[in-house]
Amino acid sequence: MSLEDLIWQLRESKESFKHIFPSDDKNAQRIFNTKNGESKLSSIADISDFLFRNGFNSYSCFSIVVGKGWKEKLEWIAENYESLLKPMEFNGYHVSQIVRNAGWKEKLPWNSMVIMFPRL
Repeated sequence: MSLEDLIWQLRESKESFKHIFPSDDKNAQRIFNTKNGESKLSSIADISDFLFRNGFNSYSCFSIVVGKGWKEKLEWIAENYESLLKPMEFNGYHVSQIVRNAGWKEKLPWNSMVIMFPRL
């Protein structure tokens, strides 16, 4: 399946997907070109309503799925963002940069403590 066909199919099935990946989006191409790119875009589409509501964009999605453990990261974010990270004013960019590399699960609690208590 070509990227254009996949994007069209995902936009037809998920209304908010087109808001995250507008026409001619370079990050969609970058995701598609990674290993399991088609699966990654489909997984993003599955939670695109959540992502769009919370200010995630194509770059933050790319940053999340670029490395290992991308599926676990997407699932964790979808389950925990609104209850744990949104109250501390984390946005899509913050979350994507934290989870981009190894040790992301250990970084999230530390970053939330820094935001809550910036100068202890």
